[in-house]
Parts: sequence; C-alpha cells; structure tokens
Amino acid sequence: MVGLTTMALGLCVIARDRRTWTRVMAGILMALVIVQGVLGGLRVTEQSAALGVVHGVLAQIFFALLVAQAVWLSPAWIALPRTTHPELRKLRMFSTAATHTVIVQLIFGALFRHLPNGSHALWTHVGFSAVVVVMVVLCATGCVSLEHAQDAHRRRMRRIGRALFGVVGLQFALGVIALILVMRGADRGPVPTAERLSQAEDVPIAEILAATAHQANGALLLALVTSAQVWSKRACARRRGEDDTGTAQQARPSVSSE
Repeated sequence: MVGLTTMALGLCVIARDRRTWTRVMAGILMALVIVQGVLGGLRVTEQSAALGVVHGVLAQIFFALLVAQAVWLSPAWIALPRTTHPELRKLRMFSTAATHTVIVQLIFGALFRHLPNGSHALWTHVGFSAVVVVMVVLCATGCVSLEHAQDAHRRRMRRIGRALFGVVGLQFALGVIALILVMRGADRGPVPTAERLSQAEDVPIAEILAATAHQANGALLLALVTSAQVWSKRACARRRGEDDTGTAQQARPSVSSE
C-alpha cells in the first residue's frame, strides 16, 4: 500500500505540478520506495543486520520527505508571502539544526536496535539525546514565540511548536523507560533465524512496546521538525524577483513620488 500510494502520488505530481523541485521530489520518493522494498526483502533473505540499519533509517527519512512534499503541495504554501525578518531566519536555523540532530540520533538508535553488539551505539544514543532535546526545544520555542509573520502562518507554526514540546517530552520519557527495560533484560544476542526461533528466549512484551513506541514517536518527531524546517524556509525570502511558485515575476512599473 505504501508503494502503490507513493507511485500514484508521484505520477500525479509529475503530470499536474509545474514546479521543478516537487517533480524531482516525486521521482526521489518513487525511487526510495522501490529501494525500500528491495532492502526489506534482502533483510529477510540475507539475515543482514547492516541492511536492517539502512532499511530502518531510510524508512524514517522517506517518511520525513513525504511530509515535506505534503507541505509543498498544500495551498497554504503558495499563498504564504516571503519576508526577511531576522526572527524567521533564526527559526529557520534552529529548525534545520533540529532536523539534522534528530536524523543523527535516529542512526544511533537504529545501530543499537539492529546490531547484536550495539552497546556503544546505545550509550552514544543516550548521551546525544541531550543535544536533541536542546535543539528541538529551541525550534519549538521559536515556533510558539513567532510574531512577525502572517496570521495564518503564525498560528500554524505555533501549533507545530506546541506539538514539538509534547512529542519531545514523550520521546524522552519513552527513552528512559526503554533504557530501564533494556538494562534489566538479558543479552539479546543475534536475531534468531526461522529454524532457531522456537528455541529463542521470549522478549518481554513491555520491552517490545516501549522500544517500538519510542521508535514510532521518534518518526513523529522527525516529521514535525521537518515540517517546521520546510515552513520556516518558505517564509524566508532568499532572492528578489521570485514568486510563490519559484518562477520569475514580471517586472512591475515603478511609481514616482510625483
């Protein structure tokens, strides 16, 4: 279903949208969903932990890119005027930094989740969480305190900011719970094959639920910071003579003071 709907979206964008970057992103998304399908199959047949890491990280990046494409295709994107106010530039900087730190944190988490001997990745993931919380809080604060923007855009960014506060707080709490359960549990060892599955030790259901909820909420956090980054970038003017669709505006006649 993910593959079919992504293909349908991509073909519709290529056929009906005239903007270059949305067409390019449509092609990238269609290519990524094919690569994900191949990686998922190889992950099973080859029993490769490294493929599991790549498959897991790429899935969340694919999700974040879908969020960006949804923003670009929204009517509000075209209607939003650009401005050069420093407040929006600062928000753009914080949201970009938050997006990058969440992706790095995601990689550390995937290394621990999929590699049988990932204790170093676990403690790096734990330590780097402080950086993630700081950057996300700065991004969320910038969103909720935004003043010099269009009313609709200000309301939108404040909703994103409030959601970021809630999601990052929940993510930190889920991370602590998952860490406690993992530290109390036994050594996981390698992922058992089908032949050895009946002899493998059962994983406690609480550990499964906490780890999976932590991963899913992390995907939501990545989606929110991506949304904040895309919207803040849209609101910041970069060069003159460019309209809301990325094409050059026609020159307007100047009006003299007389």
